[in-house]
Amino acid sequence: MVWGPGHRYVDFYHSEQGIRSWLRSMTGIAYQATLTDYVRVALGHLCLDDVEARGEWTDENDLLKRAYRSFATKGYHRKKFMG
Repeated sequence: MVWGPGHRYVDFYHSEQGIRSWLRSMTGIAYQATLTDYVRVALGHLCLDDVEARGEWTDENDLLKRAYRSFATKGYHRKKFMG
């Protein structure tokens, strides 16, 4: 198991294909609204990973602000699970 910044390169679920696979596996056991929340959480995690990897942040608060700005700029707050 890999921890830290390297995990995004070895974890299948840190990719669009991995996120789709994970969510599709839950379509029979979770509500549409729950899956939409999961989509947004996964996309937020990818934004956080991306900002962290670039190393342009000064502290944890700045890291989170930059990740949120990236999330909103990409329109991820409007994404919905479509099955």
